Amino acid sequence: MAAILVVDDSTTMRQISQTADVGEGTVFLYAKDKRELLFRIFKDDLTAVFDEAFEQVPRNAAFLEQVIAFTTPLLRFLQPHGALARIMVRENFNLTGPAEEDFAALRANINGKFGQLLQQARQQGDIRTDLELTTLIDAIWANFRFYADDWLGQRKPVLHDGISRVRAGLTLLFEGIATEAAARGSRARAREPREVKKKARSRT
Repeated sequence: MAAILVVDDSTTMRQISQTADVGEGTVFLYAKDKRELLFRIFKDDLTAVFDEAFEQVPRNAAFLEQVIAFTTPLLRFLQPHGALARIMVRENFNLTGPAEEDFAALRANINGKFGQLLQQARQQGDIRTDLELTTLIDAIWANFRFYADDWLGQRKPVLHDGISRVRAGLTLLFEGIATEAAARGSRARAREPREVKKKARSRT
């Protein structure tokens, strides 16, 4: 079903049912509109992606590296879906009824995992303690969605490029939410590759 979803707002549920060769009533039994249909198609996959990603986050890494590790599997999942993935990244869905509850549960699951990473980063002295967790989570997601959407707009998105774009955006955000000590360490790590290249050129 996902493969036949058309990626603009002009597509009707009737067109979707005709392309899928199923009755329009059958589609409406599954979802009341296109947004709910899109959410229901990918809900279980997204849940699995985030659950597995969280288990693979290196617990002793810097907070920025943990966020990159947590979001990279999502980029990998979105990559082959092209324009459809851009809708998933942009969409807030605005669902109602049982679908709204399912969406709220998915968001709570994801935000809860982010909250655990943020709490750990605070305990390690990496993140300022004067900022609300919900504000931090919203800021991280807004940042991720902007750069992921830009990456997915390419004709053939390359995963490494997507990770680089997200990293660049999150690095800028991290400068604002990090403690001064953590920010200095982040800037030092960012300079290391350039300094290595300079030393290599000086030897030639």
